[in-house]
Amino acid sequence: MGTVKDSNTSKFIYAFSELFLIIIECGVGGGINSIISTIALYPLDTVKTWIQAGGNNMNWRGRIKEALRFKGMSCLLLGSFPANIAFFTTYEFMNFQISNYSKRSRND
Repeated sequence: MGTVKDSNTSKFIYAFSELFLIIIECGVGGGINSIISTIALYPLDTVKTWIQAGGNNMNWRGRIKEALRFKGMSCLLLGSFPANIAFFTTYEFMNFQISNYSKRSRND
């Protein structure tokens, strides 16, 4: 009986260590990716929104300078960083679980 318990314990430890590695690698990578993409695309998105709002008498230089000041981006970063950590961690964990399940079903 001791071997079954040890076997289940080692499976749990293996699964937990894999989950931890997924969180570290993919979750943090996804969070850093969200920061980089937000910083790169925020000014373009701001200008696009102003154009869609229909300002015909826009001072383009002033608008672009204002967009490059990144006003309001901190709120966007605070929301996108944890959201992307959750998304990429969940995606990679489910990918890991499904691939393990399909490997086990092929071996049976």
